[in-house]
Amino acid sequence: MKCLSRSVALALPFEPSDRERTAQQIGLARLGRSAVEVRIGVGVCDRIPARVCAYAEAVAAVVPDLKTLVGTTRPSYYVFGSSPKSAVFDTVSTFLSLAALSAALRRCGIADPIVIELAKPQREVPDSVCPALPLELAQWHQARAREHEDAARSDLDYSHEHAAPSMFGDLADCECPGLTVTVGGATEGRFWAHRMAIRNTVRKAGGNLVPAVGLIIRALRIPWYQPTSREPGIEAVADPEFAVRQLAEAANPNSMGNLGLKREANLLPRALKHDGMAHLLPGVRTSEAALEMLRDLRITLGPRLASAVGELS
Repeated sequence: MKCLSRSVALALPFEPSDRERTAQQIGLARLGRSAVEVRIGVGVCDRIPARVCAYAEAVAAVVPDLKTLVGTTRPSYYVFGSSPKSAVFDTVSTFLSLAALSAALRRCGIADPIVIELAKPQREVPDSVCPALPLELAQWHQARAREHEDAARSDLDYSHEHAAPSMFGDLADCECPGLTVTVGGATEGRFWAHRMAIRNTVRKAGGNLVPAVGLIIRALRIPWYQPTSREPGIEAVADPEFAVRQLAEAANPNSMGNLGLKREANLLPRALKHDGMAHLLPGVRTSEAALEMLRDLRITLGPRLASAVGELS
């Protein structure tokens, strides 16, 4: 990866021909001749933290870097929930977490089209795609296996599926895929290496790949959907001063906090000043309230999510 700006790293395909094709697609995007889709993943989320607002602010701050990359081409945003890939089918929690992030993105100034969707639960990366993984990544899976019984295979499958069309979309499911741009925190850097191994294996087999780049926000160390025990929940946005103070405390290592939260603790005051951010709390209390909020913000539900949410009523 190379630095695109002070806080953002640009991730490119590792293999030269793949990288060249992606560069060509970037050129087409800059000429307005290629669609650009920004993809943001949301994992299993049992408790929505106030930090989701700061994460959205961090993503919005990447927009200038995105424009540097693709010019004035207007992107679309695809925000997906990966929980079905982990065999977690809590539709309500997944829907509300997707609603919280997408609404926060809109409140932070992202006016482009936003679609929220569920990843497909079935395997999309063929079983025959078994790349040799970088040593560090292989060791990580081994460590997970020691910590969680039977986790090695499931974690490996889950990592493989990051390349799936319904997730970060490295494998093409159409003839004219355009350019996909992964936006995420530091953890996406680990999965980027895994995805590139998948891409290389598929490329050698003659498979169709989507030109892809990543904008990695290096200072975001802990996924927002995995809140620490000390940080405030989404209910704290009703009292911005309290939310800011609590997250700052949770990020302070001198108070037994986690320094990995520092960037978002710094961004939260600005995030909570956006018009309408205080309405995020009532909008994620129930599925019905979330649907109304999303309609008001012109955020679209993908077909799988719309079907799953419809079954709740």
